[in-house]
Amino acid sequence: MNSEVLRLSRVTYRDRDNVFLRDYDLEVRSGEIMGLVPLNMYGLPALLDVILYNPQLYYGTVYYMGEVVNSWHEIERSPNPITVVDNVSSLVAGQSVVTNIYELSPNSPYYIQERKLERELQPYLDEIGVNISPRTRVEDLTAFERVVVEILRGVIWGHKLIVLREVSAYIGENKMEQLYGIMDWCRENGISFLYISSHYDEIQAICDRTALMSNGRILMKLDREMTEDLLEEICIKEYQDHEIFRKKNGPGEAGSAGGPETAGGAAGIAIGPKKAGGASGPALEIRALEGETFGKTDIPIYRGEYLVIHAPDIRIFEELVQIIFGDKPGSYVTMLIGGERIYDPQMTREAAYLRANPDESMVFDKMSYMDNLLLTSDHMAKSVWSRGGVKKSIRQEFSDLLGEDVFSKDVDTLSQRERIILVYTRVLLQHPRAVFCEMPFNDVDTQTKLLIRDMQKRLNESGIAVAVLTMNLNENVLEADRVIRIGGK
Repeated sequence: MNSEVLRLSRVTYRDRDNVFLRDYDLEVRSGEIMGLVPLNMYGLPALLDVILYNPQLYYGTVYYMGEVVNSWHEIERSPNPITVVDNVSSLVAGQSVVTNIYELSPNSPYYIQERKLERELQPYLDEIGVNISPRTRVEDLTAFERVVVEILRGVIWGHKLIVLREVSAYIGENKMEQLYGIMDWCRENGISFLYISSHYDEIQAICDRTALMSNGRILMKLDREMTEDLLEEICIKEYQDHEIFRKKNGPGEAGSAGGPETAGGAAGIAIGPKKAGGASGPALEIRALEGETFGKTDIPIYRGEYLVIHAPDIRIFEELVQIIFGDKPGSYVTMLIGGERIYDPQMTREAAYLRANPDESMVFDKMSYMDNLLLTSDHMAKSVWSRGGVKKSIRQEFSDLLGEDVFSKDVDTLSQRERIILVYTRVLLQHPRAVFCEMPFNDVDTQTKLLIRDMQKRLNESGIAVAVLTMNLNENVLEADRVIRIGGK
């Protein structure tokens, strides 16, 4: 039997009156990749704090490398030598790769010969097959290179556990196989991983075992033989149970999430335009889209379809988003509707744009709930802002979806679930021909992902095309009617 690198035994962790982890059991064995699927985010930040910093526990014990490092008993506590890699860099900007790895090490000597350290680092880079100069500044690294440097730093610092959190969301799908190879190399050198992801395909592909987490508890642990379909079935069942509870009893436990309807199953993969509009042609078309990182392409979008626009490289993806969302100076999108050109695509109500994490970036706390909802519906009815009858009608029509109480709430008190439903219902009221969604499943838990899928399904059913811009094809492909890949020149 493999020895354990990390074990949380019946851990209960609370801060003031909030219990974030309850009777939590998790172990990571030597040399394994342990998957963790968070069905919701509740308790996940607390788990990372417990793993890293050993805060005072209400109950239970934490073991690292076979020793007690934290307990509800009074013991001496200090941070654990564990590396966590997520979407925020832990490297020091303005410094080189070799400086971050060696000179900033807790065991760094006072006198350092940088060229000698560069020679020490190069064999590691050669072994994992990554071409990074040790002198490269942190700010010049790609997202993938930054992840690699953080992993290498953990290995060189002697950390036996590396936590990876939703890395596919920001390094690009085309780099995932290379990352998996680096992880295998780490395992051969005695390093273990806790791999946190809501993408079932990734979990199934690389994890030896998987734990499902919800509301600060471990629900169950699955062996590798458990199929991806079964894992998704369990997650959807958990989501539906939360939704049934919410409808009967109002909001559930802190951190729970649900959707307006029961979650739909996988739609299957279609090659070609399943909803390609027949003789009427595209509902909306982007012509001669071209960037510095990718060649010229046309993107027809058909009524009510689910289109995935896939850019596997982060630099291509970022430029693609900047051009379509109108953020890149000197560039513009040629958009046609019914064969006629729209000269200001960002201002037309025929297209809608949802940024990544729209519940944070596209809800305005200083406006009322109703004003947030009607923000892009001024073209639908004359004087929509002042007509009480319009607002009353909308409130009646959408109260089952939105909830009756949200209209009287301060917007800054809304839950993430309520804010997501608000943003998508705004698009539903605007009723554009297409909505462009930037990485809609980026850094969200499983229940929130299912909620977003339900809201997108509502848009499709009303005839609105959903065009998803993503680096990660796997999280969207089962929903897609068509996939357009944006590659290099």
